[in-house]
Amino acid sequence: MQVEYATVYLEQLCTDQRRAQAELGQHCARKLYTYLDSLKDAPSMEDVPTLGHLHVLTGDRAGQMAFKLDKKMRLVFSVRLPETGVCGLKEREKLVTIICVEYIGNYHD
Repeated sequence: MQVEYATVYLEQLCTDQRRAQAELGQHCARKLYTYLDSLKDAPSMEDVPTLGHLHVLTGDRAGQMAFKLDKKMRLVFSVRLPETGVCGLKEREKLVTIICVEYIGNYHD
């Protein structure tokens, strides 16, 4: 899948391991990169291995999913297909699923 980022800050955190370790700690940074790699390597959400605690969010975050990085920290993302207008089933199967990293942190507070 293709990964996009909601902000420049999130892109930097997800592409610079040193920064991620400094801001999130080694444990969370390691999990972050493991989960991002599994999303990038999977052709679709159905192919994402069952790592960590992947769950669908509700309420204010309806339409998003999250991986648990530790007790409080989450990697929150949304999933979509690119807008292509009307297309047949065969063409739709070839579309790349896009993951957009929306938030990394504790949304429970």
